[in-house]
Amino acid sequence: MSATKNLLDALKTVFRNKGITYRDAANALDLSEVSIKRIFSEKNCSLQRLEKLCDLAETDFSTLLEIAESKQQQLTELTLEQEKLLVGDTRLLVVSVCIINYWSFEQILSQYQFTEAELTGAFTQLDKLGVIELLPGNRYRLKVSRNFRWRIRGPIQNFFIESVLQSYLHSDLQDTGNQFRFTWGMLSKESVEELNRKIHRLIDDYLRIVEQDVRIPVENKLTSSLLILFREDWEPKAFKALWK
Repeated sequence: MSATKNLLDALKTVFRNKGITYRDAANALDLSEVSIKRIFSEKNCSLQRLEKLCDLAETDFSTLLEIAESKQQQLTELTLEQEKLLVGDTRLLVVSVCIINYWSFEQILSQYQFTEAELTGAFTQLDKLGVIELLPGNRYRLKVSRNFRWRIRGPIQNFFIESVLQSYLHSDLQDTGNQFRFTWGMLSKESVEELNRKIHRLIDDYLRIVEQDVRIPVENKLTSSLLILFREDWEPKAFKALWK
């Protein structure tokens, strides 16, 4: 069952990258979408059906096994010591952020003030940290998961809050591509849970779109960021001062 689970998880990743839907899979197996969702949620699939799904995705078992193996080795979070090391070296932090966003060695070199030797050194450090597996020709395999995040209230998150957030919120938010809106309302506990589920889906969608745009040349992309802050049971201090 464990092997099947890993293969199905890997196949789901391939489906997502290629834009293959549950409906496509249902048509390929002559099943309903509900049945396909059950197969992936329960991680239970016959070998024959798995082969048909591989044909649909134009992949094979060996490729799925490679993906599954790489997923098992992926980091979802750095240690406190690793984050402190990155925060202590802004240049290494810049390279880390670029790499997590799938920039190549050449793209980083053309955008930032690094010599080839300096950038090679940064790649070597990140290889030792386990963020990447350094390959010949300054290529690399990323070893962080799609759901990777900085430690909550950790050194890097604090760095962005203290060093970046003020200018982030005070910059011009009226440009066409920017979105900013502050709303305040009263929600039940059940509604809070529902909203949090939708926030997680939005973050997943953002990460999926970032991943799907990896192959688009850097010069044809815009650097973007997504900031979401939902505070439960909050109101301004000026309002709280009026409480009885």
